[in-house]
Parts: sequence; C-alpha cells; structure tokens
Amino acid sequence: PQVRLQSRDFGQHLSQVDDLLQIHALVEGDVAAQAERVRSVGAAAERFLGEGDGYRPCPPEQLRARVAALELRYRGLSALSAQRRLRLERSRRLWKFLWDAGEEEAWMREQERLLRCPELGRDLPGALRMLSQLEAIRGALGTRAGPLEQLLERGRELLAQGSTESSTEAAPGSTGSAGPPESKNASLGPAGSTEGLPASAPAPSGRPDGSTEPTGGRAEPPEEPPRRRLELRDALGLFAARSEADACALWVGERERWLLSMEIPERIEDLEVVQQRFETLEPELAALAARVASVGRVTQELQGSGDRNRESARETWEQLRDRWERFRALAENKKLALTAALNIHNFRLECHETRGWMREKTAAIEATRALGRDLAGITALQGKLSGMGRDLDAIQGKLRELRAEGEKLQGEQPERAPEIAEGLAGLEAEWDALRRCHRSREESLGQARRLQGFLRDLAALQAWLSRTRAAAGSEDVPASLAEAEGSLRQHESLRTEISHYGADYRSARAAGREVTRGQTDAQSLSLLQRLEALDADWEELGRVWEKRQRLLAQAVAFHVFLRDAKQVEGTLGKQEHTLAHTELPGTVPGAEAAVRRLEEFLAALDTGAERVRALTDTGRKLLEEGGVHAEKVRETVESVESRHQKIRESAQELLGRLRDNWELQKFLQDGQELTLWLNEKLPVARDVSYEGTRDLQGKWQKHQAFAAELAANRGWLEALEKVG
Repeated sequence: PQVRLQSRDFGQHLSQVDDLLQIHALVEGDVAAQAERVRSVGAAAERFLGEGDGYRPCPPEQLRARVAALELRYRGLSALSAQRRLRLERSRRLWKFLWDAGEEEAWMREQERLLRCPELGRDLPGALRMLSQLEAIRGALGTRAGPLEQLLERGRELLAQGSTESSTEAAPGSTGSAGPPESKNASLGPAGSTEGLPASAPAPSGRPDGSTEPTGGRAEPPEEPPRRRLELRDALGLFAARSEADACALWVGERERWLLSMEIPERIEDLEVVQQRFETLEPELAALAARVASVGRVTQELQGSGDRNRESARETWEQLRDRWERFRALAENKKLALTAALNIHNFRLECHETRGWMREKTAAIEATRALGRDLAGITALQGKLSGMGRDLDAIQGKLRELRAEGEKLQGEQPERAPEIAEGLAGLEAEWDALRRCHRSREESLGQARRLQGFLRDLAALQAWLSRTRAAAGSEDVPASLAEAEGSLRQHESLRTEISHYGADYRSARAAGREVTRGQTDAQSLSLLQRLEALDADWEELGRVWEKRQRLLAQAVAFHVFLRDAKQVEGTLGKQEHTLAHTELPGTVPGAEAAVRRLEEFLAALDTGAERVRALTDTGRKLLEEGGVHAEKVRETVESVESRHQKIRESAQELLGRLRDNWELQKFLQDGQELTLWLNEKLPVARDVSYEGTRDLQGKWQKHQAFAAELAANRGWLEALEKVG
C-alpha cells in the first residue's frame, strides 16, 4: 500500500483519475482494515509488558519502540492515504476542468470554423439558411456564456488552491487550455537517478517495515557502503522502471479496452464525439511514448547491473514495448477507420447538400412558370435564368469534385463502393433533372418571349395600321392648289412609311405563322384570326391609300385646271374688253390700222386657242375621272369654250366691219380728193376769157389741155362712182 500511496501517478485523464480513485478507495479500505490489527498489536504488547518478570525475548524498551514505530508507520500510512486522496481529488478537479475546457474549446473551434467559412450562400435560400445558422450560433453563445463563466471560476479556484503544484505533479507537460499532461515520471533521468520516485521505497532486502531482522538482539552489520549504494540505486531504478511500466500498462489497458469496445458509429454526432476523443488521445499518445522511451532508457542503463535486475528490467521493457506497439497499431487502425467513416459521412453529407441545392434550383426554376405574363416579365425571368445558369456552372464544378472524391473513396474503401456509386448516381440523376428543367424552362421562355414579342409587334403594327388607315382614308378636300400639293406630298411620304413597315408586316406575319404552326389551342386560333385581320387591314390600307392618292391627284389637277382656267378666262376677258372697246376709225390710216390690229388679234386668238383646247381637254379628262369637282369643271369648260367661240365670232364680225369701214374711208377720201380737184378745176372751167380775141391760140391750147385733164380724170370719177 505504501508504494501505491507514494506513487506520483495522479492520472493522465479524467477516466484514469476516476480509476485511480476507485483503486485508492480499495487501498483506503485495506489501510482502515489494518487499524484494528495495529491496535491489537499495541494491546498485546501492553499485556505482555504487564505480565511481570518473566522471560522476554527482547527488552521492554525495544518492544515499546517497536510498537511506537509500528503506530508511527501506520499514522504515516494514513497520512499518505489522506494526502493521496487529496491529490487525486485535486487531480480529478483539474482533469474535469481540462475536459470541460477541452469540450468548450472544441465547440468554439467548430463555431470559429463555421464563422470563418468564406461561403456566403450560393443563392437567396442558402444565404437565409446561413443567416439562421448565424443566429443559432449567437443564441448558443448566449446560453453557453453562463456555464463558461462557471468553468473559468473553477479554474481560478484551482489556481487559488495551489493547483499549480498538483498540476505540476499530475500534468506538468500540459499545453494550451486542454492538452493532456505528462507524468513527472515521463523522464527517469540517467541510470541510477531516483528523480520522480517516491520519497520512500521498500528496501531491497529485510523486513517490510525497513528494519533489519534482529540476530541475538543485535542488528546485522551494514554492508560496504559503495556496493550497497550501487545495489540500492539499481533497485530503485528497477522499481522506477516497473512502476512506470505498470502505469503505462494501466493506461494502455484502459485505452485498449476503450478502442476494442469502440464501434465506428453511423451518426455524425457520434462520429464527432469519437473524433474529439481521438484528438485528446493524440497528445496523450505522444506523452506516453516519451514515458515508454524513458523506461527503455532506464532498462538500457540497468544492463550493467546484476543479472537478476538486468533480466527483470529487460523482461519489463519487452513486455511494455510489445504492448505499446500493439496499442499504437490498434489506435492507428481505429483512427484510419474513423477517418474513413468521416470521409464517407462527409461525402454523403456533401452529396445530400448538393442534391438539396439542386432541388432548390429546380424548385426555383419551376416557380417561374407562374410568372412572366408580359414581355418585361419574361425578359426579367430570362435574366434570372441566366443568373441561375451561373449557379448551374458552380453546381457542375461541385459535381466534378464529388465525382473525383467518390472515385477516390471507392478505391480506398472497395467494400463501400456500391453505396458511393449509389450516391453518385443520385447526384447524376438530380443533375440531369435540373439541366432538363433549366433547358425546358429556357426553351419555354424563349417561345414565350417570341410569342410576347410577336404580340407586341402585332399590337404595334395594328395600332400603326389603324392610325395610317385613318390618315390615308381622310375625305378632306384641299381648298387650294398649295394645300392639294402639300397633301399629295405628305400622302406620298406616307407611301414610303408604308413600304418601310412592309418588312415589319412580313416579319410579324412570319413570326405569327411560326408560333401557331401545328397549334390547335384557343390562343393559337385567336392568333390566326388576328393574322387574318392583319392581312385584311394591310390590303385595306393599300386600297385606302390608292383612293386617297387618286383623290389628291384629282384635287391637284382640279386646282391646276382652275389656275389655268383663271388665266384663260383672264385672257378671254381682256379679249372681250378689246373687242368691246374697238371703234370704227374715221380716217383711212386709222381704219387700216384697226384692221391690222384686229388681224393680229385674230392671230393671237388662234394662238391662244391651243391653251383653250388644252384647258378644255384637261377639263374633259377630269370629267371622265369623275370626282367631287366634276360640276365645277363642266361649268368652267363650257364657259371657256363658249366665251372663246363668241370672241372668235365677234372678232370676225368686227373684222368685217373694220374692213368695210376701211373701204368706206378710202371711198370718202377719194371722193374728197376728187371734190377738191373738181373745186380746184371749177374756176378754170368757168373762165370766160376765151371770149376775147387776144391770144386765142394760146387759150385754145389751154382749153385743149384742160379737156385732156378732165378726160384723164374721168376714170377716177367713174371708179369712185362704182365704189360708191
């Protein structure tokens, strides 16, 4: 018991401390059971000393000293027991604190990993899910704040109670807040060193209480001090090696039982718990490896001691080494199995999340079927689908990663290859469904966009047709030539616009035939009816334009006719005025000039007759075409023709009168001239100087000349008489 009570092994973890406490409870029971024996020995000694003078194997003083030493050793043993319990309790509080702190740290590391994750959500549902996860972390932080403060308070109490010493004894090699400590016996020092050994140890020979066996009432003389010292050093080294080997074997046995009984769980929560246990096991393995190595060094140093110590140390070391190697292999195999299970679980989890991701995208795409009632909505949905296309690219990249991971896991774990293949097949099926849904929705949106575009173009074209038909079908009659020519130019520009819209009409018609080809639903039949109405409206527009074109052309021709008629009528009016104000001159030159002027007037009238004929021909053509101005044209044509004819007739009549007047004036002039000649010759005829006799010959000759002149001018008189 004293060896156990003086052991400095206070446990390397919580479960080991609990085991040591249970062992210590058994030791305490043994110690308590020895109390009655110690009291019985004391009472027997007192009785023996009180029996009077008799033979005594030892003096009374020596007997009392032996009883006192026994009681002292028992009290020391009880004190050691109490001290070890105290240290074990302290160690348990420390390891409980470290265990709880380790769990807190593991939880905080996991939350920190989640909070440091750069993933912000692949879409709105993912972002909302991550926001809810963040809120859950915040809530957990709030709920764990109180227990964490209590844990820290326990740590402060441990420090205040001097837990530094106990942690140095029980876990001097601990690191962080939660690393497993090393035992102080992890290093046994050089050969013969007693560092880390109990303060007292059983003597290599002699009695258990350390006293020498009396011989004849005297102690045996001590051996030679150097040799005895070497033997004690070797014995202490062997004891330390055995003690350390026992502690290591105890630890290995506990962990070995745990590993052998451990089954790789299926639930992720259980896997994470086991993983955390392995995380705490790894530093413990490192610490124990150092302790095992120290036992090996001590064994090597004891090879120069006695045969018994050497063989015992070597046997202890080989047993510990073999068991340690087996344990390490077991731990490594379990770790590999755990890692494989975690890899499979993570693979399944990622497959599940990816399938959920794809289902979300499929649901989001399907949800768009109830939207997009107009072209703007369809355009917005196509933009949204384009964004989803980027999400599909990300999903495809994730699928490639999962395929590579699945193939790797199938190679590493052939026994789970069917399960992995099933997971990959599920992913591929979900991916194919998502792509089909996306492609189908894109095609349907494309069709819907074409349909909406067609409906928009059709509505715009029909609205334009209605406006243009109203403009082209106007019945307004221009009131002037300028207005008629302007309207005609505007109407002809409308023809250019109609030609431009011809391409839109043909495009809309072709698009309508495309979207309704092979369709028998009510909407398609309605679209066909609208297409037929579009064709009718387009043909009607052409007819209306042609009608308006004829009307405006007639209006222009009419106003040109009116303009020309006005000019002709102006000329006719001048001609009428000229004829009306022409007088019969009273002289021959005047009469002759009037005739010449009227002849020139008639020549001009003949020349102007071409304009009159052109005007009347235009008028008759307008009359043949009909129209709203036909009556006015008829009146104008008749008026112009009538006036022109009257002017011609009046001019001919006036020409005759002017010519007659000219003849008259010439007659009158000849008569006047004859009268003047007669008046001039009349005095000669009345001359009576011939009655005298003087110069009769001369007078006769004059008379003969006068008679000859009268005879010569008689033709003048006769011609004048004839003209008159």
